[in-house]
Amino acid sequence: MSKDPHFLVNAPGPSIGNVPDAAGVEWREIFEFASREANDPTTKQRGYRLTLALAPMLLMRERGDDFSANRVVHHRMELFRRGEWDSLLEYASQEGREAMAPRRGPQEVEEGRAERETISLVMQGELSRAIQKLESGAMAIPGPEVWDELVRLHPEPTPGFERPPDPGVPAMTLNRDIFEQFVQELPRARAPGTTQLRHMHLQSVIQHGGKDALYDLCNDILRGGVPADLQPFFAGARLFALEKAQGGIRPIACGEVLRRLVASMAAKQMRAGLLEYLAPGPEEGVQQPAQLGVGARGGSDVMVRGIQAALDAHPDQGWHLYI
Repeated sequence: MSKDPHFLVNAPGPSIGNVPDAAGVEWREIFEFASREANDPTTKQRGYRLTLALAPMLLMRERGDDFSANRVVHHRMELFRRGEWDSLLEYASQEGREAMAPRRGPQEVEEGRAERETISLVMQGELSRAIQKLESGAMAIPGPEVWDELVRLHPEPTPGFERPPDPGVPAMTLNRDIFEQFVQELPRARAPGTTQLRHMHLQSVIQHGGKDALYDLCNDILRGGVPADLQPFFAGARLFALEKAQGGIRPIACGEVLRRLVASMAAKQMRAGLLEYLAPGPEEGVQQPAQLGVGARGGSDVMVRGIQAALDAHPDQGWHLYI
């Protein structure tokens, strides 16, 4: 495997939305292999690198190419099965840079991208998201000014602190029922992260009998099994710049799919405990939360209506009510 993790997540173009039906079983077998490697202490480093390298097999080819998507994906999976992982990555990367290189102006490229994404959402039955796509702000045209603004909006992070694990606290394991519910309701048309792995790719794994492998991999990620040098890539995100109607840029980050999935399931599993921890105590026999952000149903609505009611009752107080 490539020694540079950046190479593993440097996807040159988008991945296909669905795993071809004819390649579904092979895709599940490859995912299961990467999951087993990641869960084995003796092969963990290689296993997680293979996990990052799954999506290059599904990178799109240029339209009008001589080879079908099925044939291309089968060829890449054959490289994977033979253990030619560096060849696979190099093949996908070189091919992608050539095939996905824009041959039109930036504005034309952006308009074509928005049109394709809207049509794709309609084809997948995501009508509300297709409408949102049409109504949303356009992507900012890449250039030095946009780059400088993104850098300004995202300064260098403050170094965090290391907290060694408490040996007295058992590692968390995902509740199987919560896992089953989540994987059955994976949103179809969500943007991928840095590796271009998508929810639809995970759904193909599940549909072809790989649910246990996904469950095991999610649990290992939750236990902190991701090697330290690969953690920034699992916890990182792809950054997009949207144009604001009033001017300026709105940065949107798309995190890695596996990390988002594990975090969502863990948060749901811990919801009741967090709500109890953040509650100041029972009031008239009912546990009351001390905040409206975690585990509080309709918290934002309660906050807005509460502030509005306070302003209506005390109009002379104005902004002092926010302090």
